[in-house]
Amino acid sequence: MDHVTVPSPTPASDSFTHVAAPFGSDREYLALVLPRVRAALTAGENVLVITGQERLALLREGLGRDAGAIDATPADRWYDHPARALNAVLDYAKERRDRRVLLIGDQRWQDRTTRETREWIRYESIANRVLATVHGTGLCLYDRRTTPPEVMAAMYRTHPYSLTPHPATASDPPRRNNGYVPPESMLLEGDDKPFDDPPVWSEAIAFALPTLKRLRDFVATRARRAGMPGERVSALILCVAEIAANAVEHGGGRGVASIWEDDDEIICEICDPGGTLQDSHPGYLPPPEGSPRGYGLWLTRQTCDLMEIRATQGVTKVRLHMKLP
Repeated sequence: MDHVTVPSPTPASDSFTHVAAPFGSDREYLALVLPRVRAALTAGENVLVITGQERLALLREGLGRDAGAIDATPADRWYDHPARALNAVLDYAKERRDRRVLLIGDQRWQDRTTRETREWIRYESIANRVLATVHGTGLCLYDRRTTPPEVMAAMYRTHPYSLTPHPATASDPPRRNNGYVPPESMLLEGDDKPFDDPPVWSEAIAFALPTLKRLRDFVATRARRAGMPGERVSALILCVAEIAANAVEHGGGRGVASIWEDDDEIICEICDPGGTLQDSHPGYLPPPEGSPRGYGLWLTRQTCDLMEIRATQGVTKVRLHMKLP
């Protein structure tokens, strides 16, 4: 069963340890968090707590005079965009590279749409790869009272380790989850299937190297017509151009772009008939420092509200979602 755990050695101190911590009351929350925050502060580690005001107040009360030694940020602000949240963790750790970090994550799952829930589950999985170079621990809290069942079930697949709030084990090292799935093998329902065709009201344009400017104009016209603000139009044009240029240079040399409105967003699909994926998580890892290339997919994922990629039967399709006002 996915939730069974087995004893494991304490994870290496120079690697990232990703830990799931379910709890069911304020008392259990404190049993999980307080001893680990105190131990981290004693060891000279940086501590970042990402949570709501009520639980932050609870933790600060428990810490007493040590409360001023932690960094804190609101969960609703931090957990706004999966790719940006991962990059924020990298930035936080990079700025404190001389010391280990303890990251306490406590997001509100119950307010997510189905699509948002999928992407945040994916975030928890991909974090194991993106944050592999971070020296520290990510402790992800899951409130059993409010977290949806599908998220609780996925928790043990996306975290290599877990903790129990039982007082007898509150300070024990985390235990390895035997249901853990490495990010390169993690599939959510539908990930291995092609996208549905664009709707009948979509508009499409073929592109190749000589017609990339025409593609940019095509996207700009339709985005403005939909009421997208100027800065967002420019951002969408940049993202579409990056993906299309990638298809021209590294894929089939040509492609088709489709664009349409759906509820409160614009969706643009770039179809590359000769593209293949060399990376199982394209655009999540920033390029190495000083690299002159490799920024296109990363910037696109940081900029768009959602970037989806499917590669099936020798065809790669990238869908870019941007919200309308």
